[in-house]
Formats: sequence, C-alpha cells, structure tokens
Amino acid sequence: NQKEIQTTNFQNDFDQEDDLLLIFKKIFFRRKKLIYTIAISLIITGNSYIFLKRIFAPIYEGQFALLIADPISNNADQTSLTGSNKLFENIASNTTDNDIPTLIELLKSPIILVPIAEKYNLKYKNLKERIKIDTGGTDFKEAKGILNIRLSGSNSLRHKSLLKELSEAYLQISLEQRQQKLSDGLAFLNKQAPILRSKLNSIQSEISIFRKDNKLLEPFLEGGAIKDEIAKIDGEIFQISDERDRLLKAKNEIINGKISINGFKQAIGLGSITASAGQTQGLSISDSEQATIQELNKINIELAKLRSKFKPSSSIIRGLEIKRDNLLPLLKKSQLEAVNTALKLNESRQKTLLNKKEELKNKFTEKPELIKKYQFLSQNLAIQQQNLSGLIKARENLQLQLAQRNFPWKIIYPPKINLERIKPSLSRSFIVIFFVSSLLSIIGAIIRDKFDNVFHSDEEIKEDLKLPILGIFPYVKLLLNAREEKSVIFDFLSENEKEDNPTISKYEKFFFQESLRNIFTSIRFLNVDKPLKIIALTSSIPKEGKSLLSILIGKTIADLGKKVLLIDGDMRKPQLHQRIGLDNIVGLSNYLTNNKKSVDDFIQETEYVENLKIMTSGTKPPDPIRLLGSNKLDTLFTELRESEEFDYIIIDCPPTIGMSDVNLLADKCDGAILIVLKGAVNRALAKNSIENLKTNGANILGIISNSKSEKLKSSDSYYSYEYGYGYGYGYTYSAYLDENEKNKDENKINKFQKFINPLKKVSKRFFDFLDN
Repeated sequence: NQKEIQTTNFQNDFDQEDDLLLIFKKIFFRRKKLIYTIAISLIITGNSYIFLKRIFAPIYEGQFALLIADPISNNADQTSLTGSNKLFENIASNTTDNDIPTLIELLKSPIILVPIAEKYNLKYKNLKERIKIDTGGTDFKEAKGILNIRLSGSNSLRHKSLLKELSEAYLQISLEQRQQKLSDGLAFLNKQAPILRSKLNSIQSEISIFRKDNKLLEPFLEGGAIKDEIAKIDGEIFQISDERDRLLKAKNEIINGKISINGFKQAIGLGSITASAGQTQGLSISDSEQATIQELNKINIELAKLRSKFKPSSSIIRGLEIKRDNLLPLLKKSQLEAVNTALKLNESRQKTLLNKKEELKNKFTEKPELIKKYQFLSQNLAIQQQNLSGLIKARENLQLQLAQRNFPWKIIYPPKINLERIKPSLSRSFIVIFFVSSLLSIIGAIIRDKFDNVFHSDEEIKEDLKLPILGIFPYVKLLLNAREEKSVIFDFLSENEKEDNPTISKYEKFFFQESLRNIFTSIRFLNVDKPLKIIALTSSIPKEGKSLLSILIGKTIADLGKKVLLIDGDMRKPQLHQRIGLDNIVGLSNYLTNNKKSVDDFIQETEYVENLKIMTSGTKPPDPIRLLGSNKLDTLFTELRESEEFDYIIIDCPPTIGMSDVNLLADKCDGAILIVLKGAVNRALAKNSIENLKTNGANILGIISNSKSEKLKSSDSYYSYEYGYGYGYGYTYSAYLDENEKNKDENKINKFQKFINPLKKVSKRFFDFLDN
C-alpha cells in the first residue's frame, strides 16, 4: 500500500508539472503577439540606447598596479629577527598579514578620495563608484601582494590626470601610514622599557633573597651532593649488615663447638689483622685471651708429639688432655663475650648510619620545592632579560626605519589609459537585454493573462465549467451592428439577406445558420429521459448575447416547423420587444398580476416568423422577485407544459450574477442553458453562475459558446453602467433609482467618461491588438 501511495504521489506530481507546462503553453500561444511585441520593443529600445551611449558617451578605463608587500625583505626579516625581537617589532609596528578588504575600504574612504574629488569638481560617491580594486598579478592571480586599481571615466585626458593623481595619493597615504605606525610603535616601546626594567630588577631581588633565606647558591648542585652522601651511607650500612651476619654465624659455631681456635680468628675476620690493630669492626681479643689461646696451641702441639710416643692412657697424655679441657670452657666463654660485644657495636653503628641517612633524606625532600621556586625565578629572569634585549633592538630598528622616508608601496605598472571603449559592451549588453526582454515579456504575458481572466476558446470553457458545449455561435459582424443601431433583428436580417447587399457573405451566412441548427439539434438530442419543452436561456452578466440568441434560436426552431413561444423573463431590463419590434404594454408581469385573463391574452404574434409567438416582460413591476415567487408562475408553467399549442418555450432570463430572478425561473423549467461570451466574461463569474443554478435545483443542460469578435477581442464593457447593471460580486439595477438620483449618477458618470473614455479607447485598441 505504501508503494502504491508513493507511486500515486509521484504520478500526481508529474500531472501537476504537466498541467503547469500546459498552462504556460496556452499562455504563450494565447499571448504570443504580446510576448513578441514586448520583447522586440525592449530589445530595440535597449540596444538603441546602448548603441547611442557607446557613440556619444563611451566609458574608458585606466589602471595602475601597486606592490604593497615586498616578499624579499619580508623573508629576510623572518630569518634575521626571531623570538622576542620579532615579536616586539611586530607589536610596535603593527605588522600583521595584509587585510585586503580593509585595505580596499581605506583606499576608497573619504579621507583619501574627498580631496581629489574636490580638486576635480566631482562627487565623492561618484568617484568611489568609478574605482575598482582587486588583487592578483597578470600571470598569477594568487599574488595577493599586488593591488590592481582601475578607474573608469568618459573624458580620456581628464581621466589620465585623475588616475595619476590617485596613484600619487595612494603612495603618499602609504608613506604617512607607515610613518605614523612607526612613530606609534616607537612611543609604545619607550613606554614599555621602564616597565621591563622594573620587572627585571624585581626578579633579581627575589633570587637574592631566596639564596639568603635558604643559604643556597645553587640548589641543583647541593641537592646532588646530598644524594651522593646518601649513596655512600647505603654502602656502609651494607658492609655492617654483612659483618653482623658473619658474627652471628661465628657465635652459633662457638656455641655448637664447631669452630677451632684458628677458625675463630678467620670467622671473625682476625686472620688479616695486624698485631698493632688487634680489632676489627668492634671485635677485639684481650692479652689474657691471647695467652690462653697460645697455651692451648702449645698443649695441642705437645699432645701431638706425645701421642706418637705414649699411649693414650698414659698419665702424661691424660694430664695434658685434662689441662686442655680445663682451658677450653674459659676460651669459649671469652669468645662468646667478644662476639656479643662486637654485635652490640655493629648494631650501634648501623643505627647511627640509618639516622644519618634519614636526616639526609629529609633534607633532600626539601630541595625539590626550593629547586622549583629557584627554577621559576631563574626562568622569569631569563625571559625578562630576553624581552628587554628584544625591546632595545626593536626600538633601534624602528628608529632607523623612521629616519628613512622611502615609500613602502611601489608602482609596478604606471598609470595608463586604455583607449578602447569598455562600456557599454555591445555583445554583453545584447545578451543581457535579450534575456531580460524575454523574461519581462513572459512576465507581462502572465500578468496580462491574469488580469484578462476570460475564456479564449471553447476548450477552456468545457475544461473549466465541466459542462458540455451544446453549440458554438460564431462572430457575425451584422449582428454587432444591429445591437449598436438597436434595430429590429428580423428587419435587419431580411435586409442583409438580399443578394445585392454584400454586408454578409454566403460563407458567413452558412456558418451563422448552421450553428443555430446545431444548437437546436443538441437540445433535441438532450430529450432522452424526459421531454424538454420549457428551456431557460441565461448568462452570467449582461451583454453576452443572451436575448439575441434567444430570438435567433427561437426563429431557427420555428423555421424548422416547430411551434415556439419566446418569453422575456427579464422584467428589470427587458430586451425582446425592442429586438422584435413589438410593444411592451402587456406581458409576463401583467399575467402574473391578473387572475382573470387567459395566458393567450398576453401572447403576441410576429409577422416575420410564422411559428414564433412572443410574450414580452410587460409593465415593470416594483418587485419582480415577489411575482416570480408567486403560485401564478407555477400555474403558467404547468399550463404551457400541458398545452399542445407550443413545441418549445424559450425563456430569456436575467443574468445570474447578483440577482435571484433566474433561480426562480430556471427551477421551474425543464432545463437551463448558460450562454458564455468568449473574451468577455470572467471565468469565476461563469463558475459562480453554474453553482448558483445547481444550488437552486436548476437542470443545467449545457453551454452555448458565443463569440463577441472575429478574433475574440476581450471587452470590459460590462463594467459600465449604461446597461443598467453595476459590476461587483452582485448586480444592482439602476431602474429602481429615483429619476433625480439617476440623473445625478449619470452626470457624474458622463463627466468621468468624457475624461476617461479616450484613454480607454486607446488602451482597449492597444490591448485588443496584442490579445488577438
């Protein structure tokens, strides 16, 4: 379903585009004379103006080029001046990238152009508009450092002098701006120098106070010395720990009796002790212990010698063994005491080193904050020193530049006038005029078609009103003359049907008669479901040919042998009696107000057509609506419908717009036919007429298309008051105005028309020519 909806939407969009294209095609073909006339007129006028202007008021152009940026010196400056030196010079001299739009505004500003304009008696605005400035060179458009200045003018000699004056003014303003900028920059640097010196002195004082308070010269070096001392202490602590492990091992061996006298010396590190030292790492051997050791050594040596001579059980050996055994406990005790003493000394030494290490660590912990602060002060000092040095160098450079008065800009292309005309350009102007003229002509055609919202063809009538066209009545010039002369239509027709009267041709007479017969044929073939006997003919507005067609259709049907009754239903503005040449003493209004007489007493015969009878509108009533809404009208229609005296009854009804008369009449008829005058009636009015008829129950049979002119000349004559109707969304009859009021209105209208009619005639003829 969604796919079908999308397909439907696409089809609707396509249909809308197709409808728009069709509308534009219709407008083009309908208004092509208007389009061609406007386009050709504008093209001829525009090109004539351009051609004359090119001959008598040509525009010349002169130009020169300025180099506003020197790429060589700029590159040198970039390499020679860096850091704070370049920074201060840029700030002081306000050196930034060229802001081309701002620069162009400056060059076209009043401060430069007004003196030149006054010298040459020109207006500043005029001179500004003549100056065009853009960037780029002749070979490379990317050359933003070049300004091309173009000046247009009509007098070549004066133009050249003005161009030269402009170039000199630009050079002078560049020098003035440069000198002013350098002066301002130098003043800025002179103002900044004391501030920088003050900041430098302040930072130097802070560093001096910092060293004095912290008793430091260089925190970086002193921090490194502390770190080396801590490493040295760590090495000593490691040695003490190693010695403690050795003493503990020796103590365990002494307790277990696993160590010999010489092994004890090696275990505690006395093997390498010199006689004069007699101690190692807090462990010392007293003289008594030394003597005991020597005595034990002698006993052991003696036992070794005697065992080779005596038995183990001998008294000498036993005596030496007893002596040895008595000395060993004493030596063991002495050794344990020595080892314990050494362990205590070792532990004390280790604690001392650890405390010293902790002190150094605490002292080193304070160093990063001091180093950070010292580093911050040192960096600020270096920056201020660099800034002051850069400021001094920048000031010296600006002073040197200020002493020089060379122009910062250079003229690389001297002022020159091009003797060829640049404006107006014939080729460009022709293209622009052609397209503008085409566009304006199309817009004019659309506007004209919008305001001339009338029907131009039978296809448009059928398409817009959605009703069948029963017949097409052609333009007949003699009928237009008959209306203007207010002649009796039958006399007029009989006079022009004579063979010796060439007013109407056989060709025109054939189509005239054939169109009326076709209308009757269409009406006759509409009689399918129920008989059509009483037919109402009406139109949207007056002057669409309603009364005339009613007479002609009635005459045509009567000529074909049918009996026809023609009733004038317009009691406000009756026309039939004048067109047929009858009196209007009694008629429809008299019948509706008289209950005694028969309908035959109000019907008149005409001597021109045998089977045609007429009922005129009768005396003008004060309120036609009341009469048309009476039961007597129903009685009349019933009597006529049941009567066999007439085959067709045609009622000439009033217009539909602004009045309800036709609704009361058409509702009682078998069918209603709307007459539409091409080129005259507004489309909206015709649609409103159909809606009104349908709303009031009328059976609309179809439409008769009438042609007001041979080429469908549009007319707005139905806007006037001469036919008794006022145009608007409703129609009012002037017939009900008092005579005095009517005369006043007619006098006002006549005065206005005397003034406006000639203009209307001229404009009408012009638009008729364009619309045809």
